[in-house]
Amino acid sequence: MSHITGSLDSVAVKSSGRWRQRDRPILTYGFMLLVVVILVLNYFIKFPTLLDEAAASFRQYCDKKLSLQIKTSDATTLERYFAAEGVSFPVRLLDPATYKLKGGRVQRVLNRKGSWYAYHGPRNTRFVFEMHPGSIGELPAGADIRWDRGRGFHVYARQGTTVVFWQEKNLCCALISDASAEETIRLAQASVKD
Repeated sequence: MSHITGSLDSVAVKSSGRWRQRDRPILTYGFMLLVVVILVLNYFIKFPTLLDEAAASFRQYCDKKLSLQIKTSDATTLERYFAAEGVSFPVRLLDPATYKLKGGRVQRVLNRKGSWYAYHGPRNTRFVFEMHPGSIGELPAGADIRWDRGRGFHVYARQGTTVVFWQEKNLCCALISDASAEETIRLAQASVKD
Protein backbone atom coordinates (compact mmCIF):
# COMPACT_ATOMS: atom_id res chain seq x y z
CA MET A 1 0.00 0.00 0.00
CA SER A 2 2.77 2.40 0.92
CA HIS A 3 4.46 1.50 -2.36
CA ILE A 4 1.36 2.63 -4.30
CA THR A 5 1.07 5.87 -2.29
CA GLY A 6 4.75 6.59 -2.89
CA SER A 7 4.31 6.03 -6.63
CA LEU A 8 1.33 8.36 -6.75
CA ASP A 9 3.29 11.07 -4.92
CA SER A 10 6.20 10.60 -7.31
CA VAL A 11 3.89 10.89 -10.35
CA ALA A 12 2.26 14.02 -8.91
CA VAL A 13 5.65 15.70 -8.35
CA LYS A 14 6.86 14.75 -11.85
CA SER A 15 3.68 15.97 -13.54
CA SER A 16 3.76 19.20 -11.50
CA GLY A 17 7.36 19.81 -12.59
CA ARG A 18 6.46 19.08 -16.23
CA TRP A 19 3.52 21.51 -16.02
CA ARG A 20 5.72 24.31 -14.68
CA GLN A 21 8.40 23.66 -17.26
CA ARG A 22 5.87 23.47 -20.09
CA ASP A 23 4.06 26.69 -19.08
CA ARG A 24 7.11 28.86 -18.41
CA PRO A 25 7.23 30.24 -21.98
CA ILE A 26 3.50 31.01 -21.82
CA LEU A 27 3.93 32.92 -18.55
CA THR A 28 6.98 34.75 -19.91
CA TYR A 29 5.19 35.78 -23.12
CA GLY A 30 2.12 36.81 -21.13
CA PHE A 31 4.21 39.02 -18.85
CA MET A 32 6.03 40.58 -21.83
CA LEU A 33 2.69 41.28 -23.51
CA LEU A 34 1.40 42.96 -20.34
CA VAL A 35 4.49 45.21 -20.20
CA VAL A 36 4.06 46.18 -23.87
CA VAL A 37 0.36 47.00 -23.35
CA ILE A 38 1.18 49.19 -20.32
CA LEU A 39 3.89 51.05 -22.27
CA VAL A 40 1.63 51.62 -25.27
CA LEU A 41 -1.23 52.86 -23.09
CA ASN A 42 1.15 55.15 -21.20
CA TYR A 43 2.39 56.58 -24.51
CA PHE A 44 -1.03 57.19 -26.08
CA ILE A 45 -3.13 58.02 -23.02
CA LYS A 46 -1.81 61.13 -21.34
CA PHE A 47 -2.95 61.55 -17.78
CA PRO A 48 -3.30 65.18 -16.68
CA THR A 49 -0.66 66.67 -14.42
CA LEU A 50 -0.93 69.52 -11.93
CA LEU A 51 0.60 71.75 -14.58
CA ASP A 52 -1.86 70.64 -17.28
CA GLU A 53 -4.86 71.23 -15.02
CA ALA A 54 -3.65 74.62 -13.78
CA ALA A 55 -2.95 75.91 -17.28
CA ALA A 56 -6.22 74.49 -18.66
CA SER A 57 -8.42 76.02 -15.94
CA PHE A 58 -6.69 79.40 -16.41
CA ARG A 59 -7.29 79.26 -20.19
CA GLN A 60 -10.94 78.31 -19.61
CA TYR A 61 -11.33 81.27 -17.25
CA CYS A 62 -9.74 83.65 -19.78
CA ASP A 63 -12.01 82.26 -22.52
CA LYS A 64 -15.06 82.73 -20.24
CA LYS A 65 -15.71 78.97 -20.17
CA LEU A 66 -14.98 78.68 -16.42
CA SER A 67 -16.98 81.04 -14.27
CA LEU A 68 -16.49 82.27 -10.74
CA GLN A 69 -18.90 80.71 -8.23
CA ILE A 70 -18.72 83.85 -6.11
CA LYS A 71 -17.95 87.33 -7.39
CA THR A 72 -16.46 89.55 -4.72
CA SER A 73 -13.64 92.03 -4.24
CA ASP A 74 -13.53 91.31 -0.49
CA ALA A 75 -10.99 88.68 0.64
CA THR A 76 -12.83 88.03 3.94
CA THR A 77 -16.08 87.26 2.10
CA LEU A 78 -14.16 84.92 -0.20
CA GLU A 79 -12.49 83.13 2.74
CA ARG A 80 -15.90 82.63 4.40
CA TYR A 81 -17.25 81.18 1.16
CA PHE A 82 -14.33 78.76 0.90
CA ALA A 83 -14.69 77.76 4.58
CA ALA A 84 -18.42 77.06 4.08
CA GLU A 85 -17.46 74.83 1.12
CA GLY A 86 -14.91 72.90 3.22
CA VAL A 87 -11.81 74.60 1.83
CA SER A 88 -10.27 76.70 4.57
CA PHE A 89 -7.09 77.98 2.93
CA PRO A 90 -6.17 81.66 3.43
CA VAL A 91 -6.78 83.99 0.49
CA ARG A 92 -3.56 85.60 -0.74
CA LEU A 93 -3.75 89.36 -1.01
CA LEU A 94 -2.18 91.31 -3.82
CA ASP A 95 -1.75 95.09 -3.74
CA PRO A 96 -5.39 96.31 -4.02
CA ALA A 97 -4.31 99.53 -5.76
CA THR A 98 -2.83 97.48 -8.62
CA TYR A 99 -4.64 94.13 -8.59
CA LYS A 100 -8.43 93.77 -8.25
CA LEU A 101 -9.86 90.63 -6.67
CA LYS A 102 -12.72 89.35 -8.85
CA GLY A 103 -13.91 86.30 -6.90
CA GLY A 104 -13.34 82.58 -6.80
CA ARG A 105 -14.56 79.06 -6.94
CA VAL A 106 -13.99 75.68 -5.35
CA GLN A 107 -12.03 73.73 -7.91
CA ARG A 108 -11.00 70.08 -8.07
CA VAL A 109 -7.33 69.60 -8.96
CA LEU A 110 -6.34 66.00 -9.65
CA ASN A 111 -9.58 65.12 -7.85
CA ARG A 112 -8.67 67.12 -4.72
CA LYS A 113 -10.84 69.97 -3.52
CA GLY A 114 -9.05 73.31 -3.49
CA SER A 115 -9.48 77.06 -3.66
CA TRP A 116 -9.21 78.96 -6.92
CA TYR A 117 -9.55 82.73 -7.16
CA ALA A 118 -8.84 85.45 -9.69
CA TYR A 119 -7.32 88.91 -9.78
CA HIS A 120 -7.15 91.35 -12.68
CA GLY A 121 -4.07 93.53 -12.98
CA PRO A 122 -2.72 96.34 -15.10
CA ARG A 123 -2.81 96.06 -18.89
CA ASN A 124 -5.75 93.62 -18.59
CA THR A 125 -3.52 90.90 -17.14
CA ARG A 126 -5.11 88.09 -15.16
CA PHE A 127 -3.81 86.17 -12.16
CA VAL A 128 -5.24 83.04 -10.58
CA PHE A 129 -4.23 81.57 -7.24
CA GLU A 130 -4.85 77.86 -6.84
CA MET A 131 -4.32 75.90 -3.60
CA HIS A 132 -5.04 72.27 -2.78
CA PRO A 133 -3.67 69.50 -0.57
CA GLY A 134 -0.69 67.97 -2.31
CA SER A 135 2.98 68.12 -3.05
CA ILE A 136 5.16 69.79 -5.65
CA GLY A 137 6.75 66.36 -5.96
CA GLU A 138 3.80 65.57 -8.26
CA LEU A 139 4.94 68.17 -10.80
CA PRO A 140 6.36 67.13 -14.16
CA ALA A 141 10.06 67.61 -14.93
CA GLY A 142 11.29 70.64 -16.81
CA ALA A 143 10.63 73.47 -14.36
CA ASP A 144 12.90 76.46 -14.03
CA ILE A 145 13.42 76.55 -10.25
CA ARG A 146 13.86 79.97 -8.66
CA TRP A 147 14.92 80.18 -5.02
CA ASP A 148 13.73 82.83 -2.58
CA ARG A 149 14.29 82.70 1.20
CA GLY A 150 15.17 79.00 1.00
CA ARG A 151 11.97 78.05 -0.86
CA GLY A 152 11.88 76.65 -4.40
CA PHE A 153 9.45 78.15 -6.92
CA HIS A 154 8.85 75.86 -9.90
CA VAL A 155 8.23 77.99 -13.00
CA TYR A 156 6.69 76.72 -16.24
CA ALA A 157 5.81 78.60 -19.45
CA ARG A 158 2.83 77.30 -21.41
CA GLN A 159 1.26 79.04 -24.45
CA GLY A 160 1.71 82.61 -23.21
CA THR A 161 0.95 81.62 -19.63
CA THR A 162 3.33 81.45 -16.67
CA VAL A 163 2.60 78.92 -13.93
CA VAL A 164 4.53 79.13 -10.65
CA PHE A 165 4.20 76.35 -8.04
CA TRP A 166 5.53 76.22 -4.48
CA GLN A 167 4.98 74.16 -1.33
CA GLU A 168 3.55 75.46 1.96
CA LYS A 169 3.31 72.71 4.59
CA ASN A 170 0.82 70.21 3.11
CA LEU A 171 -0.48 72.62 0.44
CA CYS A 172 0.57 72.86 -3.16
CA CYS A 173 0.16 76.49 -4.19
CA ALA A 174 0.18 77.97 -7.69
CA LEU A 175 -0.03 81.39 -9.30
CA ILE A 176 -1.00 81.33 -12.96
CA SER A 177 -0.94 84.43 -15.16
CA ASP A 178 -0.76 85.85 -18.64
CA ALA A 179 1.44 88.69 -17.31
CA SER A 180 5.22 88.62 -17.71
CA ALA A 181 7.06 85.72 -16.13
CA GLU A 182 9.07 88.04 -13.88
CA GLU A 183 5.95 89.80 -12.55
CA THR A 184 4.25 86.45 -11.90
CA ILE A 185 7.29 85.03 -10.10
CA ARG A 186 7.68 88.22 -7.99
CA LEU A 187 4.02 88.12 -6.92
CA ALA A 188 4.21 84.39 -6.10
CA GLN A 189 7.28 84.94 -3.94
CA ALA A 190 5.68 87.93 -2.17
CA SER A 191 2.47 85.99 -1.41
CA VAL A 192 4.08 83.14 0.56
CA LYS A 193 2.68 82.46 4.04
CA ASP A 194 4.88 80.62 6.51
